[in-house]
Amino acid sequence: LLVSFLFNKEIILLLFSDKYLDSSLAFSFLMVAFYLNAMSNIMGYSLVSAGFPSTTLKANIAASTISLIGAFLMVPPWGFMGAVYSMLLTSLSSLLFHYLYLTKYEMKIELINLVKPSLIAITVLLLYYLFTPDNLIYKSILLIVYLIVVYLLLPEVREIFKQFLSHLFKSTSESNV
Repeated sequence: LLVSFLFNKEIILLLFSDKYLDSSLAFSFLMVAFYLNAMSNIMGYSLVSAGFPSTTLKANIAASTISLIGAFLMVPPWGFMGAVYSMLLTSLSSLLFHYLYLTKYEMKIELINLVKPSLIAITVLLLYYLFTPDNLIYKSILLIVYLIVVYLLLPEVREIFKQFLSHLFKSTSESNV
């Protein structure tokens, strides 16, 4: 997600051409919508596996309704960015609905753990937009700082990294045998 904001112009140039540079911000916002949607889906799967499939259906119907209303209200004045804003609103509302249902059914979910990576990414993005030297070295340094901070503050990330390294060295040692 952070990469899509820091390197959005480079990604658009790499995949398409300079004719599409105006869509670089839309690309970044669509990545936010994708991220929120992925988190919402995980919460929805948790509700289904806990025996509440109709609850997920209700949350999805409500989010779809918001999507339709958002598209009708936002696309005419803002064009394709209106569609992007509508997707963001839909993804955020879906996440909120699933979170509220999880807490309603007393499933343990700590909000701080849910938003901590996003808050760290927002802080890094604020540093980027406040000091805007638009060069790859500065962007890369910010990305590395983000990865280090996330690694230090989130035990889950440390565990994933440890498992990744374990699997990587296991695979390399098996291929050498």
